[in-house]
Amino acid sequence: MNVSPSYQASSNAEHPKTVITKKDRRYQLAKLFSIALVSIATVTLTIIDVIQTAKSFENKQELNYKIHGSIDTAMVIHNLQTERGMTALHLSFRQLHYEEARRKRYNIRRKTNESIVILEKRYDTDLSTLTGGTKSFWYALEDFRRKIDLGRTNVIELLQTYRKWINGLISTLVKYTESENLGDYANVVYAYEMVIFSKEESGMERALGGLKFIQGKNFSAINTTWYNEKRVLAENYLETAFLFSSELKYIHTSLFANTSQWIKKIEKKRKVLSGGVYQKFSDDEAYAWFELMTKYINVILELQVRLADLIETKLKEEIDQSTDRLVIRSFLLCFTLIVVPCIIISLARVQKRFYEYTLSLFDKVGLEQARTDFLMRENSRHVDNLADKWKDFSNHGASKTDTVATNTSVDRASDHNLENNIA
Repeated sequence: MNVSPSYQASSNAEHPKTVITKKDRRYQLAKLFSIALVSIATVTLTIIDVIQTAKSFENKQELNYKIHGSIDTAMVIHNLQTERGMTALHLSFRQLHYEEARRKRYNIRRKTNESIVILEKRYDTDLSTLTGGTKSFWYALEDFRRKIDLGRTNVIELLQTYRKWINGLISTLVKYTESENLGDYANVVYAYEMVIFSKEESGMERALGGLKFIQGKNFSAINTTWYNEKRVLAENYLETAFLFSSELKYIHTSLFANTSQWIKKIEKKRKVLSGGVYQKFSDDEAYAWFELMTKYINVILELQVRLADLIETKLKEEIDQSTDRLVIRSFLLCFTLIVVPCIIISLARVQKRFYEYTLSLFDKVGLEQARTDFLMRENSRHVDNLADKWKDFSNHGASKTDTVATNTSVDRASDHNLENNIA
């Protein structure tokens, strides 16, 4: 017996390859590729950021090291300036207390030597360049000191020799602060250099002014012009420094707040020194001038030190921030390098498992469809059997009813004949 088509359970499940087409798979792969591309770009940007942060950190450390080198160099310059001025003054005195002068020179030379030792400990310092590389600076300095002590040199030669060494050290100092990575510190560093230049010119002004007070009318017009040049340069360098840094101007104002009395004395003596021939010969005036200018130069030194401290403080803050940023970015990079591949692999596995699940689901659906079709066919057979039985039963019942009816009619006819006979 054939099963009616109406009893088919369902249509056959479509194969996953027809439902999930190649276009769909390419689309899924494209999504995975996009995620991977974005992840790779994120990792690349993180690596670049870490590298840039590390370079910034390295540059700031290098700049900090150079600033320390410039401070050490500036201290040698300061001690040489003091030694130069004091020696020039003592050589020019007509009446000199030799024991007192010898003691003062010994103390300042000792400070100079100590500052040179500190500077020479740096790996990037070569003081032999100050002597043209022919001999060490230490030996050249000691040799010249012996000439001074033996009276084999004059004041002008002394000033020129120390000036040459100090200019060489200033060039070294400038090289320490020459960098393409100064950034926000450029103006402050340039102002710092201008203060160094101003201080050197003030040191020469101190030495030449003392010499003029001692020599009086024997001080030549050329030397007076030399003095005026140094005085003007000292002022110009300082004014230029103010243009570079407002912090410097503020520090300068605070340092010179209570110095009006001796600053006025300096200005008064400058007018005398800037003029024509000074007729007097005065060791006392020379010594007073030296003391006043030493106070002024010491204040400029304090200005220089505070500005260097300001640069160091800013650099330290930047280095600390760079260190924190570098640590955070390094952790972020490590996290990204670990997590991103895991995410990509997980997505790929999920995609693969989804496809495998789809295939297995297709098999299960096929089995369920076959089972359902089987049950439906069995049920249809059962229904058809019941229908046939009911049909047979219906037909059999009808024939039996006709027979009974016929028999009843016959019986009734017989009874009617019997009654007639009796009548």
